[in-house]
Amino acid sequence: MESDTPDVTEYRIFREVIEKTPDKIVVLDPLYNTIFLNRAATGSDFRYSNPCTVDPDELIFHDTGQEIFRRIYRETLKSGKISREITYGDPPFPRTVKMTTMRVEDANEVIAVVAHIADITEAKLSLQELLLANKKLHMLIEITRHDILNQIQIILSLLSVLGDLTDDAPGEGMKYRDMIEESTGIIQQLLKFTGQYHDMGMHELLWVPVETVIEETIQLFHIPSVKISLEAEGLELFTDPLILKVFFNLMENSIRHGETVSSIRVYWYFRGDTLVLVWKDNGRGVPDDKKEEIFRRYVGDHTGVGLYMIREILSLSGISIREAGTEGKGARFEMTIPAGCFRFNDTG
Repeated sequence: MESDTPDVTEYRIFREVIEKTPDKIVVLDPLYNTIFLNRAATGSDFRYSNPCTVDPDELIFHDTGQEIFRRIYRETLKSGKISREITYGDPPFPRTVKMTTMRVEDANEVIAVVAHIADITEAKLSLQELLLANKKLHMLIEITRHDILNQIQIILSLLSVLGDLTDDAPGEGMKYRDMIEESTGIIQQLLKFTGQYHDMGMHELLWVPVETVIEETIQLFHIPSVKISLEAEGLELFTDPLILKVFFNLMENSIRHGETVSSIRVYWYFRGDTLVLVWKDNGRGVPDDKKEEIFRRYVGDHTGVGLYMIREILSLSGISIREAGTEGKGARFEMTIPAGCFRFNDTG
């Protein structure tokens, strides 16, 4: 004959599972008295035979000043079951939990509300990192496509000019051949960079020396007529390796749109607790009514994604950029780097 009494062994197994689960389990009676908390909820070995008088909001959500648990408890009494994600705590270390609550009845009478609370903070952060990696990959593909198309357009234009030259001007032919070779080399470097960054989702932000990155950018351009002054010795930014693309497009913007550019100066200054990195040229500058428009997608004399992508890349590291120059006197791009994202490495 089978007994209706639960097997003692099964009860012990059940209790052991509840006690050792990493998720918090809370049981309250219909009057909001806590009648059970597992070890994860209390943070210690709780004596289950003694009822708790602690408020779950204070125990689980700490001193947030919000009656999160009490509010969900009331909703559960009405609806029977609730499942939702809750974020609490102050930046930069907020926590996110998934709380599932269920009303327990006996003979159509509510006898308890059971809450299962799982901390999903790390899972949410991993998802955010994955979304960010996908965004960076999309940006890399688009900006590299933009840069390569620009170089191909240069090559096609030079080939057209080269085809019109006669044997009477061999020197001119060599000059254009060298320019074509230079553009081809830039394409090779762009593709090399893309290949090196194929696993960008696996990389964390790192400290990047500003002058080194700009010097690498200068090597991609053959611009002996442009004097470049770097005044950022020892300055490092905590940013993504895509920062190389930022300086590449700033350089290209100065050369392509500045028209009369003969000098470029890169320097920095403090503004409160932030640092402002300035890229300044002496070209034609940007009209006042275009200063914000130039950062929009598909706006410009060419494909119009260079400055748009610059702003997008910088935003990944919390860096903002604006154009603050004077039309007729040159472009001046100011990048504002928040505290904690810059440092000075003593190279002396």
